[in-house]
Amino acid sequence: LFVIIFIVSLVYFLNRQAFHTVFENQEALAEGSEWVEKTYSLGGLVDYIEANPDYVSIASLNLSYPDQSIHYNDDTPRVLGTVGHFSLLGSWFEAKQDGILSADSLVAIEDIERFHLPNISESAHQAGLIALKDYAEDDYVPLKEVVQVMITNNHLASADFLYDLLGYERIDSFTQNRFGGNVETPLPWSGFYILAQPMLHGKQAEEKLNQLADLDQESLTDLVLDRFQKFKDDEEFKSQVNQAFSGDGHNLNFTEQRQLYNLTPRGKASALAKFAQKVLDDEFISEDVSREMYEMLSWPLEEQSTRQHLERYGAVYENRMSILGGVDMGESKYTGERYAQAILYDNMPIGLWMHMSSNFMNQDYQKRLIYDPELKRRSISALADES
Repeated sequence: LFVIIFIVSLVYFLNRQAFHTVFENQEALAEGSEWVEKTYSLGGLVDYIEANPDYVSIASLNLSYPDQSIHYNDDTPRVLGTVGHFSLLGSWFEAKQDGILSADSLVAIEDIERFHLPNISESAHQAGLIALKDYAEDDYVPLKEVVQVMITNNHLASADFLYDLLGYERIDSFTQNRFGGNVETPLPWSGFYILAQPMLHGKQAEEKLNQLADLDQESLTDLVLDRFQKFKDDEEFKSQVNQAFSGDGHNLNFTEQRQLYNLTPRGKASALAKFAQKVLDDEFISEDVSREMYEMLSWPLEEQSTRQHLERYGAVYENRMSILGGVDMGESKYTGERYAQAILYDNMPIGLWMHMSSNFMNQDYQKRLIYDPELKRRSISALADES
């Protein structure tokens, strides 16, 4: 009995944070449980998408045979998450082309780390730091590699560093000009997290999030940018913020995290897919710029399983509480068919999101739509007539 009690106590002690998280979010974790068993196959995922149009938008443009494209709620604005880095990437290329920024200018890694909030996307942050240090010499890294890590690792600190470098006005101008009002301008991640941190406001998280939800878009944008700038420039405020995040990070449960992400910028899958097509067709700024942008997006080809089926492939993905998404472009090795796609899931049932995100189902589905004829046939049959 003593041994059993000791073992159970040890297991609990070593995993107490995980036990606490599960207990606190047990109701949220049950959301969508009826679909978990049904979506272990991508065919089951198609059934889920067909049955739940409120959560999913698809723009799958078959550039070789346009009549085989899929338009499924693709003009419904949905949360972008790190898919919004697509706009940051484009803004950076535009600024570089205009001679405002140099791809080879050196950046101190500590200047990037300043934008990191403790315990926010910590595993992605550490992976991003490792990648940056691989490119670094004497703790300085070329700017183009910072941009690459932002895309490959969904590194939020690199994204916020680039955001500060480009400035809101340039990013907003690029987004409005290139997407014609169909994609909202990205905003800095640290500003959103700081704005919702209950330990900084003396309010319960739900109350604060409800207040933010009542704001118009312009007021919310101003607040996010203000907190972002203050975190960067005000050392006393930065210390307060780091202290607030040093315990349990954002101090939001799963449902509250979904509320926060529902406040972040949105975009239409149709507009994102059309922009991806411009990159694939060498029509973004110039042929050379388009190819350079594609090369930065082609990091998934490092995986042998991707190279096995796809001649060309580039992507930016999102995987954050209750949202999944991706913009990709590619060419099938088997048929030579070319695709430009955007698929966005938001406001998802949390239990189902946990299942899909842990298996990278959204990424697998997007790739297979390009080269798997049976999945394409099933998807077109179930979804192509939707609008």
